[in-house]
Amino acid sequence: MQIVPKIDHFKVVTYCNLVCGVWPIAFENQPVLRVLYSTHFWTLFGATSLFVIGTYIKLFSEMFTNFDIVIVTRIGTIATAYTMGLLRIYSVRNAAAKELIREVMMKEEIINNSKDDELIKIYYQCVRGNVLFNLVYMTMHYIDTISYCYVIYPFLLPKEPYFDPARNETVLQVPLLWDSWMPFDQQKYHFVAFFWEEFATTICALCNYGSDIFFYSFINYLIGQLDILHRILTEFETYKGKIQEQLRCDEEEADLVTLRLCIIEHQRILR
Repeated sequence: MQIVPKIDHFKVVTYCNLVCGVWPIAFENQPVLRVLYSTHFWTLFGATSLFVIGTYIKLFSEMFTNFDIVIVTRIGTIATAYTMGLLRIYSVRNAAAKELIREVMMKEEIINNSKDDELIKIYYQCVRGNVLFNLVYMTMHYIDTISYCYVIYPFLLPKEPYFDPARNETVLQVPLLWDSWMPFDQQKYHFVAFFWEEFATTICALCNYGSDIFFYSFINYLIGQLDILHRILTEFETYKGKIQEQLRCDEEEADLVTLRLCIIEHQRILR
């Protein structure tokens, strides 16, 4: 059972985005799994959106009641950053991104079937560099997010005193990660509030990291395509000879066809 199409250039990108349901090409021939995958995405996206909306409610509440520039700046920074994260999720899942992914998949297949060792070598040099960067980037950010949200913040940072009216005593508890409005008493249901913020923060972070390496990988892919085009132009006579042999045409026509193919490829890359 194929979960996603095999694309060597997007090897790390695919699975990092698949975790959050963001990768647009998955379970295409399994309609039931496709529905479950979409449900998984919309559940996470909806939960994260509610968290961001709650952050905006808290922001406006602080602005128009007891205004504190430090608190307002902190909440505003988180709200805008996570809003951009949600927009970036959309940019990875939309039809244009899906078309670009299919184009990379098709081009990779053409290069692998070309039997041109030099072009294959150039392409996979780009692939290896991209995969290595993605692995390092995602590993560092995964460690950073998990260690901060689930180790440093709840266990190593100082706790705050809170008076518990039910027990009529002051207790120490971990402060909430961010300032976000919630439709219940955050002190009374502190564990629920804390878990909610940890969960939403983690999902936002993972989606942001996934979109980061998606856009980087696509730029890296274009650079690799320019390297391939440069190789073809450098060895123009060699490739012209191959065209002449395939089409069984004269040298002048082979010149025009090869040049036209190079121009079309350059336009495709720039597009």
